[in-house]
Parts: sequence; C-alpha cells; structure tokens
Amino acid sequence: MPETLRRSSTLSIRWEDGSLVCEDYLTRRRAAITADMVGLLERFSRPTKIQRVVRAAGEDGPHVRRAIGLLRKMGFLKTATSPAERRLARWPWGHSARQYVFGTKDAHRYQPQTRRLRHAEGLMRAGRQPALYKDYKGRRRIALVRPALVSETNRTLSRIRNCRDFRGGSISKAALSEILHLTWGEQEKVHPAPWGTLLEKTSYSGGNRHPVEVYPVVIDVEGLAPGLYHYSVRRHALELLKRGDFSSLVRRIGNGQEWIRGVSAAFLMTAVWARTMFKYRHEYVSRTVFCDVGHLSQSLYVSANALNLGACTTYALSHSAAESCLDIDGVDESFLTLSVVGRPRVLRT
Repeated sequence: MPETLRRSSTLSIRWEDGSLVCEDYLTRRRAAITADMVGLLERFSRPTKIQRVVRAAGEDGPHVRRAIGLLRKMGFLKTATSPAERRLARWPWGHSARQYVFGTKDAHRYQPQTRRLRHAEGLMRAGRQPALYKDYKGRRRIALVRPALVSETNRTLSRIRNCRDFRGGSISKAALSEILHLTWGEQEKVHPAPWGTLLEKTSYSGGNRHPVEVYPVVIDVEGLAPGLYHYSVRRHALELLKRGDFSSLVRRIGNGQEWIRGVSAAFLMTAVWARTMFKYRHEYVSRTVFCDVGHLSQSLYVSANALNLGACTTYALSHSAAESCLDIDGVDESFLTLSVVGRPRVLRT
C-alpha cells in the first residue's frame, strides 16, 4: 500500500543569517531548507501519498523523492500525528505562544563555572555594559526621604537578597509548611460571576486562574522523608510521589549550577495551561502565566527571609529532565522554573 505522509503542524520557517531555516518547535529539530522544499511541505498539508507527489513532479520525480526523504528524516514530514502534537492542537492559543513555550525549552546548556567566567570576561572586553541607571538630565528633581521601616513585613522586604550560598543543614517541617502556605497556599475563596468558586493566594494571578502547580523536593527537612512531593492546595498537605534522595536530580534540573548544593528543599513549578486558557483565548495571555511565576517567586523570597532562610529562583534549566521526573507530558502541564530554600551561609539582620 502506498505510504502516506503529512506535514508537522508545529513548523516555523524563517530567514536566519542568509539561510531559510525550518524548525519544529515541539521537537526542537531544525535545518536549512530550500524554497522548493517549502512548496513540497505545502503539498503535504494534509495526508498525501508520496507516490502521488512524485508522479506529479514528472522528470523531477527522483529529486523530489530525495527531498521528501530528507524532510522525513528531520521529522518535518511524518506518517502520523504524535500524541504531543494532538494535545497541542487543543490549545486555543496560537503559533506565537506555542513557539515561545516549546521553542525555548531546554535552551540553556550547562557550562562549567570556569567557562562561564571566560565568557563573561570576553563580553566585558568586547564592549561596555549598558548603564545601570536611567536619568532625565535637566529635569527638576524632588528628593524623597528614605522611609522609616515600621512594619515587620517592610523590614523583611528590605533584607531580601537572592541567595546562592547555602551552608547545608535541615529546616523544620513547620518552616516548609509556612512557606508553602504563604507562597502557593489558598488564602480564601472568591465567587466572581459567572466563574463560580475561584481561589485567592498571596500572589496575584490573572483572572484568579492560578495555573501554577508546585512540586516540593524534600532534601533535608526535619520530620519528612526525602523525596518528591506534590503540594495539595485544597488540603494544605504534601502528597508523596517518589521517595528517595533527589538532590542530584535537582542539580541536573538546574543545569549543574554549583551553588544548588546545600539547599534543604526545592520547588518545581509547572503550568496547567488549561486553567488560564479556559477564560483567556488570545495567545498574548501566555505572558500572564510567566508573570504568575515571578509573583510566586517573590512571595517565596518574603516568606523564606522572614524565617531567616535563603531563597533563589533560577531559569537556567533542563525542562525535559524535570518533566520526566514529574511524569508530566510537557503540553497539558509544562515545567516552568526551579526555586530553592535553605540555610544561608551569611544571615542578614
């Protein structure tokens, strides 16, 4: 029976450094192609028999068959739609949101600290850094008095710094519970018509959709077995998914960054996209999900610092390693970022 192929639905074609580049942003495979190949891909916009296309090419049939073979080898032409592609087809958000989420996945590659330092030194030799400040010259300036920090919350905020120097040691189960409740936990319910019951947390989420889930990794917490957990917002409880020492996996998810050693707990944040997509159908709203992660990260910093703990969020990540560990498909639920807490080597007072 003649073989049938169809074009991948997740292709992006663009000019790049003088070449026409085709990329499948779902599989992250890319290759330079010719204009004729673009036309060939269009011939397979729906399931089409190879022989039919080759026959229609006449004398160029052998050349067309070779081109089909190359496109097939790259995965741009395929015999069947993958499960991930079928799930992605249900997204109401269009091409730009899809390409950003999946095209930037696993983009960061681990580099040893010495190589990162050499790269930074090279950048400094090549040019001047952008200015740290922006001022309007010649405009009237009104001096502001530095505020006296009266409330404990504001004093906590003034002490917050990104911590990448942990001394190891355990934190208490009560501290972990407090951090989870104040960062990802439900504070109250709201009932905006016609959406029924929604949640409010300490961090703002567009439309109160709260698409972010968190999976704590317990490394050294008093009274808790090391392992991978899921935080149940409904019950303010930890659900044990996998028992064991996941400290090396956390470092692998964090692309081998040396400073991750010594943390007491880590938090893998994911997005359940459907929560936000259900209400907001335009793809620009994908921006709000990443804003949610920023809000949550700051809540983590505040709650951890109030407990004299250090916190850090990193975006140098191996998304695929996290999704494999969590047993999530990366489409309906995608890994977004890694945060950690632990005992800082230097305690701010």
